Amino acid sequence: MPRYYISFAYQNDQGFGMAGVDFNFKWRIAAMEELACVHEELARQGYHNITILGFSLYADTTDTAAARPHNTPAPRPQQPPHRRPSPRPGRHT
Repeated sequence: MPRYYISFAYQNDQGFGMAGVDFNFKWRIAAMEELACVHEELARQGYHNITILGFSLYADTTDTAAARPHNTPAPRPQQPPHRRPSPRPGRHT
């Protein structure tokens, strides 16, 4: 099940608030219009004048291929720090 972080703004007694929630869906979200069920749930919980600001799909940590897209280079092995050449061969400064 795809899991999303959803940020939203709302109106409260002090004026304006912002928050975020985690939501699980049975499908992948492609457009803001598909978040109507989230809007309804937030209204049911007592939030007023809700504006959904954005959503982001969490990475699936069980699928290692999805964690690193194909166009992302593999991490380089750790290399020793670069040293300046010694002014005299065989001597290190």
